[in-house]
Amino acid sequence: MGRFFFTLFLVAGLAAGLAAPVTAQTPEEEVQALTRELLENIYLHPNSEFYAAYVDVDVTAYEGTPTRQDGLDFHLFMLRQMAAADTGTAKHLELLNPKVQLYGDVAIVTATSQVTSVQQGEVAVSYLHETRVWVHSEDGWKLVHFHKSPVPGTEDD
Repeated sequence: MGRFFFTLFLVAGLAAGLAAPVTAQTPEEEVQALTRELLENIYLHPNSEFYAAYVDVDVTAYEGTPTRQDGLDFHLFMLRQMAAADTGTAKHLELLNPKVQLYGDVAIVTATSQVTSVQQGEVAVSYLHETRVWVHSEDGWKLVHFHKSPVPGTEDD
C-alpha cells in the first residue's frame, strides 16, 4: 500500500511539473562535496558564516604555523580579514586526486588543492596538500581537524 502512494505521489508531482527526486549521495560523496564547498568558502570567497556552520568550535589545525591552532575563533577572524581584503581577483579551485576514507561516523578527506588566481593579467597557482577530518552526528557533518602544507617544488612553497 505504501509503495502505491509513493508511486502516486511521484507521478502526481511529475505531472505538476515538479522535479524527480534526486538520488541520495553516499556518505563519501556527501563529505567530498562538503569539503569542496568549505574550501570554496575559504579560498574563493571567504565566508565566515558558512565556515562557522560546518566547523566544530573545538577544531584543531596545522597550517604553516609553528604550533597547532586550537578553536574556531582564530579561523573566523582570519576569514573576516580575508573577506575584507578581497580585491575581486578571479580565482578557481581544483581538488586534485581527492580521497575519502570513511570509518563509521568519521571521514578523512585528503586532496591537493590547486588555486589559480588572475590579477591584472598575471596568473598565479598555489598548491596545498590537505587533510580534513569530519565527524558525523545528529547535527550533520562537522570539521574537527585539518592539516595543510605547501606542495614541495611549487612556486608558492
